[in-house]
Amino acid sequence: MRYSYEVSEVTDTLSEVRMAAKRFAERAGEHDRDGSFPKENIADLKSASLMSASIPSMSGGERPSLRSLSYMAELLASGCLSTGMIWAMHIQQVEVLIRQEQNDFSDHLLSRLQKEQPLIASVTTEKGKGGHLLSSQSPMVTNGSSLYIDRDAPVVTGGEHADWFLITMKPSDESPDSDVQLVFAERHQLELESISDWHVMGMRGTGSVGIHIRGSIGKEQMIGAAIDFKPLAVRTMIPMGHILWSACWLGAAKGVYEGLIQLIRNPQNRARFNLQSELLYARLARVRLQLDTVNIYLSEMIKQYEDHSNQGNLKLLEAPRFNIHINNLKILASETLFQATDQMIDIAGLSYGYTANDRLPLERAFRDLRSASLMYHNDRLLLANGKLNLIDYRLLP
Repeated sequence: MRYSYEVSEVTDTLSEVRMAAKRFAERAGEHDRDGSFPKENIADLKSASLMSASIPSMSGGERPSLRSLSYMAELLASGCLSTGMIWAMHIQQVEVLIRQEQNDFSDHLLSRLQKEQPLIASVTTEKGKGGHLLSSQSPMVTNGSSLYIDRDAPVVTGGEHADWFLITMKPSDESPDSDVQLVFAERHQLELESISDWHVMGMRGTGSVGIHIRGSIGKEQMIGAAIDFKPLAVRTMIPMGHILWSACWLGAAKGVYEGLIQLIRNPQNRARFNLQSELLYARLARVRLQLDTVNIYLSEMIKQYEDHSNQGNLKLLEAPRFNIHINNLKILASETLFQATDQMIDIAGLSYGYTANDRLPLERAFRDLRSASLMYHNDRLLLANGKLNLIDYRLLP
């Protein structure tokens, strides 16, 4: 069984992504064992110009669809979920730069992004509020035409290796926490001090360390300063995050499922897997059902997001129904794909499922996917959806 990734608009790009994913798979075990950041994988992505994959080429090429970006995320994550997530979070930030209110500075950034292929880190976490996007406790200090940043962030994926940063802050000490601004900064403008390490069960290659950030930037580096941050977050950052994260988790689960099927089909493993077992077939069917359920829900949410965006119905992206659905995607994907991987371990058994091995990295996928429900915790999304259901409750035709 092979899942199909054929999308005509980016066939050449997907070929490059497939080749990159194979290299990432060869390195993934080492990065997992060492807890090391996949620098060479990021270098490969930069070399292939995949850090600007969502931007139309300067020669007039078409902008890739979100479906195509989702396929890329799946493929990269099938080789190394840590690398896939780093790339997905980067593309999420690129989309913010694309979809903000455009000006000379933002146009300049997008042009540089295509030429320089920087890695962008997102800085949204703070002590006491986690990664909640719509609030910030850290004030900027204005000094003439400059803004001073002094900010702790307990978790910044790839923070020690990023070239650019998008940072949430509030305009001043007197501003309410709900008055959030997004600022852009380059590494050379900042002093970065690590304040915590990344010793975790899974996703050990993301380098999601805690960082203290200090530095001065120009006022023009406020992203979308002419508009409220909340629409930018609700219309872009949140749905793009849920869609691309879910695509990564799905790609990792699909990858180990395909590996498991190949293992079972291998004649050399006939003594290990009883092909007369009805239980084996029932378990395989259950896992496929789980993968397909997430796959179909992800496809539907991509369609809804692209339809609303392409038709200019941006207010629909802020509506309760869409937000319930996009939150449900993240909850469904994170919980269901972890459950599917757990069941695959039962099928593969002790040697190939529970034991660390590079032939079928189920044990690593299990640990990695356990993190999915914790990233912007599902309890927080369920709480939000419960409240939204009191507004959007009519389900009958």
